Amino acid sequence: RKVARIVGNKVARFLRDSCVWPDAKDLSANLAYSAQSFVFLTKMLFDERPNYIGLQTYLLRAFVACGGLDAYLGLFNKLQTVASDYFASSEDANASSPMIIPVFGGLKTALELLSKITSQKTLLEAPQTALLVTREKDPASPDFFDAPEFLVRLRATVLPALRESWNQPWLRKCPQPVVRSLVATLINVIKAEGEVSTEPPSRAETGPNRTLGQ
Repeated sequence: RKVARIVGNKVARFLRDSCVWPDAKDLSANLAYSAQSFVFLTKMLFDERPNYIGLQTYLLRAFVACGGLDAYLGLFNKLQTVASDYFASSEDANASSPMIIPVFGGLKTALELLSKITSQKTLLEAPQTALLVTREKDPASPDFFDAPEFLVRLRATVLPALRESWNQPWLRKCPQPVVRSLVATLINVIKAEGEVSTEPPSRAETGPNRTLGQ
């Protein structure tokens, strides 16, 4: 477990540093890099074998802890800004515009990952999630991990970016797959499934000397 944490931290920092807007002179190059960053991160976080919930929970936890999710959302919001600027400056911008594929393709990829990591099934049923659980109860301890609590933090972190997307005027013009991914992610957050631990109470709470109502 110690070795896994060390390796996970190093990989997570690398992934965090890749979630940046490159500021190249060519906008299309910036968009292509951003889209590939989203794709690369998804492939690193998930084992995509069929019929297998392959979330790399160790890596996701380290990625969040080192500020990776914040960097990811920053890049996602930058794409939203590009979309807003483009549609604001182009009176004829519509579903056939040349910017649709690079901008909304990147947003769709980003939203698909957010949909996955905010799903209770993805996190709570992943084999690595069970391996992370310990008896540590102190949230300040590096060994502490509570899957429902982690899920709550993930959803709370991504919600502001989702709300911004939902309120964008260009949402009505973007391709349906983008809207579906956004709605699926919002549903994960709003339904709040999996946010309460289903572990049985401790013996101290259910012991023979404990009476009903105490």
